[in-house]
Amino acid sequence: MASVINDPLVTKWLDALKAIPGFASLHYEIPDPADPEASEVTGGSYARSSLKWDYVDNSTRALWNIEDLAWLNLETVTIVAVGVWDDPTKGKLLLWAVLDEPIPIADRGSYQVGAHQLFVTL
Repeated sequence: MASVINDPLVTKWLDALKAIPGFASLHYEIPDPADPEASEVTGGSYARSSLKWDYVDNSTRALWNIEDLAWLNLETVTIVAVGVWDDPTKGKLLLWAVLDEPIPIADRGSYQVGAHQLFVTL
């Protein structure tokens, strides 16, 4: 069975996501919806990164980040997922993406996601 979400509903959902102040997070395990903060990276100078969305060029069904995201001075960790929260410190985990390959970060290392590299597609 296949499913389809009609364009007007997709637009409402993506417009709602675009309007919410977003904060990107890094995770060392796939987030558990029951306790998503438990898998979030901590230590060093880690903090969620402010995130702004816009529609992908010529698309009405996809958003991408419009600014670079950077996490500097991290403690040793392997990143397996990136999340998006509605608050810089607590809040709700709105969505997450599992990376294709885990990314090991050495002590005092950094991780960056360039503009137009993080997508939400419906």
